[in-house]
Amino acid sequence: MESFTINSGQTYKEEIIKKLRIYSYKTISSIIDDCLARGYIKYVSNSSSNSKKKIKKFRPTSILITNYINWTLQHVGNLNKTLKNIK
Repeated sequence: MESFTINSGQTYKEEIIKKLRIYSYKTISSIIDDCLARGYIKYVSNSSSNSKKKIKKFRPTSILITNYINWTLQHVGNLNKTLKNIK
């Protein structure tokens, strides 16, 4: 999500793997493949239809963005409740 919010566009699988060096290539690749299967992200077709490249760009779907925003709002609400209880 951080990569999407900075670029507001497509990203490569390899870019994500480079940024998350604490996890193995296989782990990150399986997470991305799982997200594809669940419909959280989708591949973006290349501009040239006749070239099939191994490296593909993907972007989050509206389902993932909605879930991320809801998750963030829920945690901000929980933090707000906690701060009110402290005072």
